[in-house]
Amino acid sequence: MGHISRLNSLATLITSVGTLNSADDTAVTSVGTLTTSVGTLDSANDTQRASLGTQITSVGTLVTSVGTLDSANDTARTSLGTQIGSVGTLVGTATTAIGSVGTAASTDTESVGTAVSTDCASVGTAVSTDTASVGTLVTTADTAIDSVGTQVANLDRIVEKAADVLGGATDNLFTVTGEVLVRIHGVTTTATARAGGAVTLKVGTTDDDDSCVPSMTDARMDVSHVIGAVDQEAESGTANGWVLVSNATIVLTLDNAFDSGAITFFCEWKPLSSDGAVVAA
Repeated sequence: MGHISRLNSLATLITSVGTLNSADDTAVTSVGTLTTSVGTLDSANDTQRASLGTQITSVGTLVTSVGTLDSANDTARTSLGTQIGSVGTLVGTATTAIGSVGTAASTDTESVGTAVSTDCASVGTAVSTDTASVGTLVTTADTAIDSVGTQVANLDRIVEKAADVLGGATDNLFTVTGEVLVRIHGVTTTATARAGGAVTLKVGTTDDDDSCVPSMTDARMDVSHVIGAVDQEAESGTANGWVLVSNATIVLTLDNAFDSGAITFFCEWKPLSSDGAVVAA
């Protein structure tokens, strides 16, 4: 019995040692895990230290740049001071120049005033002289215009009308207003003919029917023959004299109408009264 009890106790002790060995293994495993974690932390610390070193380098670069900027600012401030000094010098020079211009302007104004006064006097004299000359020219021009008007008034004026020689015994040729001198001519533009015999033709006013062209006993003529000439019924002739007509109608009178033909009459006239005029009727 004593041996068995000791054997049981030994078995229990062995079991306890195995349990302790298992606990040691677990503890060793935990220590290994902890060591791995420490290694990982060391690696992370190395990375952070490297990053911190890079940032410190960047800060150094930034400080260097700030120093460079400060140096450039100093240079710029020095340059600005120099420029401000130059501007001050220029302002002083400009002030002096303005003073000189003011003095010169005052002197020139006096000179200009004197010159203007002298020129105005000269211009006044010239204008007075030119005005007198213009007045003389205007008077001369008026005289010339009056002379031209008189000459124009004395010019012959001519009015023409194609007479109706086929339609009846009379045809109104021209209307006279006021007092005028007239001279009547006619030209056959187509040969005049009448199968039944001669045609008597005359031109005058209502009150004196042959005062402008004396009666023609036979007005049948070839083309381009004249009427109203001293030698009528020819291709040319001396014109009849002037006839004074006052407010009347100049009329063509035929004792018979022509069967064919055409005559154009011309009234040459000169005004005697201010309202003297002749128009085709």
